[in-house]
Order: sequence, then structure tokens, then C-alpha cells
Amino acid sequence: MKLLKAGVIGAAFVFVVWAGGTFITATLASTKIDEAVSILNKQLSSSLNPEVPVLDKNFAYLSYKRKDRSFFSEKGELLLLNNASTVVEKLPVIINYGFLNADAQVFLTDKVKKSLSADFRPDFTLESSLFSFKYSVFPQVYDLKVKLDGSYSYTPKENPFSLFFSARLNMFDRASFSFDAKNYETKDGERIGHMYFNSFSRKTLAYKNTAVFSGAIEDFDYAELIYAKKISLDMTLGAPDNKKQADVSYKFEADKMSYPLSNVSMHGSLGKVDLLKLNFLQDAQTIEDFYKILCDNKLNLVLDGLSVVMNTGDPDNASQEKNSFAVLNGKGSMVFDLDDIDKSQGDFEFKLDKMPNDALLSVVFKPFFVTKDNAFYSKIVFSSGKMTVNGKRF
Repeated sequence: MKLLKAGVIGAAFVFVVWAGGTFITATLASTKIDEAVSILNKQLSSSLNPEVPVLDKNFAYLSYKRKDRSFFSEKGELLLLNNASTVVEKLPVIINYGFLNADAQVFLTDKVKKSLSADFRPDFTLESSLFSFKYSVFPQVYDLKVKLDGSYSYTPKENPFSLFFSARLNMFDRASFSFDAKNYETKDGERIGHMYFNSFSRKTLAYKNTAVFSGAIEDFDYAELIYAKKISLDMTLGAPDNKKQADVSYKFEADKMSYPLSNVSMHGSLGKVDLLKLNFLQDAQTIEDFYKILCDNKLNLVLDGLSVVMNTGDPDNASQEKNSFAVLNGKGSMVFDLDDIDKSQGDFEFKLDKMPNDALLSVVFKPFFVTKDNAFYSKIVFSSGKMTVNGKRF
């Protein structure tokens, strides 16, 4: 009897704790939703942000309307208000509450279908869409996911369209972003076989911040005029020094590009950014403001290495030597004064192993290069708003 009584008391205690956790989550979630809508409105109105495809160009702002609420869930609508119309678009929302966590889903399928139909191939069909947001009270975690799936009528079934985006931030200031899209094709002839990027940042003890961005586009084709097998970009924010400033390095590569370019690779740094000023980024309204805040009004571009491989032959002449290439190498640096661009200064040195046979490329390159030791060299200097090439005013 005592054992049964203890079991009932224990079960009641667990239920009370669980119910209390669920109640706390529901209470916090109500506040967090209002905060999230306010933040979204501010970000969407900033000129720093690109146009959001699912939003009309006359989009004014978002608001959230609660409809039905119970102890374990809530139903509501995300309202999209428009400057050019009195019609309010409504996106259904369902929020489920659990022990110290909440899961919200926004149903976007109809809205996304309308948006994508304006850009995608006419034979495209959106089959499913998911927008979910999870919030955990402890450990505090924000988790956002977007997933779209579709297909093209005139494309093999093994090449469906898919898109996935994930953003996650936890209580330790560690953030991660991931994006992956496959078989993106528009009615204008643009095609991307695969596009993806991953980014994460972490803040551990002693302010040891590290952030990494890595992304690539594969099988890019625009109306059969511009093509690249792969274009990739990697950027790294290193650990800060004692002044809380950190170096930003970059690496860019493009492989098997359309004529006359074949391969391009470059690497270097963008100088230092002041991590203590990260909190002021909310005041940035333009890209220029963004750099001014982080880089103290100066952007330091360092090119440690550049390699450009060009096809120097005639693409219409099938009898020519197939491996007819010219290689351009370069290095240098430039300090951009963001307050007065005429005060920017820097210099670059380039070496070209041979002059391209292509008439257009020859016209472009010849004014910049001088012959020396069976190769072509160029030194370009920027100072006081002037540019000199090989010692002569250009």
C-alpha cells in the first residue's frame, strides 16, 4: 500500500513538473512570437537584405493573430499586409507546446506556389513545403527550417527540385546556417545543378570567436552563354587578438568556365574586423555602412595569389591545338577609404605567360602589359584618385 501511494505521489510530481514546464514554454513562446515578428519586420525593411521571393514588392509588414489556444497547442495566422491593397494574406500557423520546448509550423505551400510560378520553368510543380521553428527553453536553442520539394514535367524523375535551409542558435552563442538546393531552373534559361553553403560561428571562453563560411555552385548554366562546372567561396574569421580584432581570409575558385575563361582561383584576406562593434550592425542600412562599422571606415583587400587560365584559341576552329591556354598570375593589396574613395591606395603586379590570340582579349590586355623575358608584366598603382600602369598615368 505504501509502495502504491509512493508511486502515485511520484507520478503526480512528474506530471506537475511536466505540466509546469509546458505552461512555462507556452507563456514564453507567446512573448517570443511577438519579438520574432518585430525583428522580422525590422530586418525585412532594411536595405541590407535582399528581396524575399515569397513577399510581394508592395509588402508592408507582418503581424501575428492568435485564434484558438489550448494548454498544449495554439492555432493562429501570420498576416501579410500590403501597401497597394487592402487584402490581407493569411498563412495558417500551428504551435505545439512540450516540456520546455515549442514547435511552430507555418503552411506556405499556396504562397510559395504563387511566387515560384513567376520565375520557374512553366512545367514546374511544387509538391510540398515546410516552414518550422523550434524553441527550447533549456538549453536555450532556436532552430529554423525551410524545406521545399518539386518536379519538372519534362525532366527525368531522378532530377527533382529540392531546397533546404536550416538556421540554429544556442545559448552558448554558437550559430550555424545551412542551405542546399538542387536542380533550380528558371523560364529565362538559368540553371543551377547544385547550390549549397554552410556557415557556423562559435564563442568559447576568452572571446575566442571563430566563424566559417563555405559555399559552392555546381553546373551553373545561363541560356547556354555563361557556364561554370563549379564556383566556390570559403571565408574564415580567425581568433581575435588582444584588441578583439580578427582577420578575415578568403578563397575563391571557379572551374571549367565558359570561353574564354577556363579556371580562376584567388586567395587572400580582407584585413581585420572589430568584433566589439558587432552589436552596432543593427544600425547599418547599406552594405557600405556594414563595412564602415566593422572595418573602421577602411577595407583592406589583400590578394596573396591570383591564377586565371584562359583559352587562347578560336572556339569555332576545330582543327586548332586543343590545349591552347594563357595563364595570368597576380598579387597585391588595396586599402579602400570608405569615407573618401579618392584616398584609396594600393598596387597590384601581374604576369601573363603569353598574349591571348582572341582579338577581344588582346585589346583588353595589351594596354596594361609590357614585354620582358618572353613574358608580359604589369604593375598597377592606385594613389590619390589616380591610376598608373607601368609607371605611366592611365
